[in-house]
Amino acid sequence: MNDKLIERVCEKCPATQWGKKSICSVHNLHVGKIETCPEWDNYIIENQGLMDRSGQLAFINLEPALEVVQKVEEESRITIGW
Repeated sequence: MNDKLIERVCEKCPATQWGKKSICSVHNLHVGKIETCPEWDNYIIENQGLMDRSGQLAFINLEPALEVVQKVEEESRITIGW
């Protein structure tokens, strides 16, 4: 869930006063109370969209996966001789 994003993003964010209070100066809230953040979205995008907002694995961008499937299909056609 958001706990993973808080650990990975908020801890390193210069807007977060990390420590005893862990207050985000952008949202003016404790990091545990934040529901959404553009920095979280950036993290998800930069990490190829492999995690959705609930923290579950998801493929937001399927293009790279489809390229791999097409390449494997082409190689198997050559090897098998379809």
